[in-house]
Amino acid sequence: MSLLCLLAVLAGDPSWSTTAPAQLPPVTVRWADPGQQETVIVEGAGYQCVVDTLPLRLRSLSVGARSLLGPAGVSPVVIDAAGRQLKAATIRPDWDVWRGQRWQPATSGRARMNVWSAGPYYWDCHLLDIPMMADDEVAKYNAPAGPPLAAFDLTKDHPGCTAAHSTELSRATDGAGALRIKLTGPDPYIGLPPCDVPGPVVMVLRLRSDAGGGAALYYGVDGQGIDG
Repeated sequence: MSLLCLLAVLAGDPSWSTTAPAQLPPVTVRWADPGQQETVIVEGAGYQCVVDTLPLRLRSLSVGARSLLGPAGVSPVVIDAAGRQLKAATIRPDWDVWRGQRWQPATSGRARMNVWSAGPYYWDCHLLDIPMMADDEVAKYNAPAGPPLAAFDLTKDHPGCTAAHSTELSRATDGAGALRIKLTGPDPYIGLPPCDVPGPVVMVLRLRSDAGGGAALYYGVDGQGIDG
C-alpha cells in the first residue's frame, strides 16, 4: 500500500476568510540536510513542522513557542480493510511510483517531496509514494534469497549465446574475461539459450557500456510469444 501524505500549508492563519491571500505571510519549505533527501522543514509565521523521510516521521510540530509533539515525534500507521497495521517502511517496494510525469519502478523506500509555488495564494509541500507495509510483508523482503534458478556466466564461452542481430561477440582483453558485445547496426540484440525455470522469477543482469543509451530485456514463454 502506498500512502499519499500531503502537507498542504496555506499561506495564512484563521483570518484567511477576511484577509486577501496576497497579504498573508509566506510559507517556506526547505531541506534541512545538504543532500536534500533526509529532512524537510515547513515553516510559517507562527509554526514549524519538521518531517523525516526515511522512515517517514513527523519529528516535531510547534506553534509559537509551544511544541505539540513529544521527543519521539509521530510515525504514521494505517489500518487496512483486513485489520492489518501498516507502517512506513524503509525498504524499496516492488511497485511503480509516479516520478518525472510517468510511472517508473521505485528506486528507494524514501518519500518524494514536491514543492509547489502557485503565485501568492498558496505554497504546498507534498510527500508522495510512501510505502506502508505490514510486518509480514517487510519480513518477506528481508528474507535471504535462495539459490539462482539459472545462471549464465558470460566470462566463459557459452554455446547458446548468439550474436542475433547487428552485433559481434568477442572476449574482453582486460583480464576480466567478460563477453564483449560490439554494436554494428540498428536494433542490435543478442540471444541467450533457453532455460526451464518456474515463475515468477527475478532476473539480475550486469553489463557495462562505454556510451550512453538504454537497454531492454525480452523473454518468451513457450506458446505465449515474446515480451519485454
